[in-house]
Amino acid sequence: MVAFDVLNHESHPEHTLKLKLEETPYKCNVCKELGFHMRYTCEKNSCSVHLHKGCAEASPTFQHSFYQLSNFFLIRTGKPRRICDACGMDVQGSIYHCYDSDRDLHPCCAHLERRIVDGDMELKLHKEMPSKCYICGEKKLQGRSTWGYVSKTDKSCSLHIACVKKQMLEIWMKQTSFGKGKEGYSTNKEAADQGDGRALVKRTPMLQLAIRETKGAVAASGKFAKIKKTVKIAITFIIAAILGDPTAIVAGLICNLISH
Repeated sequence: MVAFDVLNHESHPEHTLKLKLEETPYKCNVCKELGFHMRYTCEKNSCSVHLHKGCAEASPTFQHSFYQLSNFFLIRTGKPRRICDACGMDVQGSIYHCYDSDRDLHPCCAHLERRIVDGDMELKLHKEMPSKCYICGEKKLQGRSTWGYVSKTDKSCSLHIACVKKQMLEIWMKQTSFGKGKEGYSTNKEAADQGDGRALVKRTPMLQLAIRETKGAVAASGKFAKIKKTVKIAITFIIAAILGDPTAIVAGLICNLISH
């Protein structure tokens, strides 16, 4: 049960966890997915325990509008070789599992916003992609229909959740240059002391995403430039949602940094 900004969680019964805002990325000890900004963390440096706010406060049961006949239960340790039905990627930690339909959802995928709206930008979450993904150029991933966001005003701005996650993780593993633990994520506060927080954030993958250039597109084209800008903005909001902090503040920070 949450008491203001302090929480006791079964994954780390030894100490209480405190809700904090930090700029160093982390790996959630519950779902094993990447996180950024807001998290519950153990104040003892030796523990290196960080939880997504959503994972720490997750309900034991869950229903999703995409699967109205499915009842999902939060399972702390999923079966080996499970695949998330939302993004199509491997399950590493806790999952929402439906025993009747045998579906699995990452907690971060399960709680993705159906609509992301900010000013003129409006993205809608789709169970199946109505158009080709701007990153991979396909509607399906290895023959599987997976979730994705599509811009309401620009249908060419379609992005698989998996494609955004994969690029984020690939570039993260290749180019991150600050305090790594055995999983390749920040595991202590040393990283936060290496210069200011913004310098650290600039090294994270979301700031260096390689956006696929459409074949035959003319770089000088005003239409292409507009699409690319739309895609960049869309990616920032999707990343913020995936990382468990779908706030305008975080998305604004990411957007500001990738624009340079």
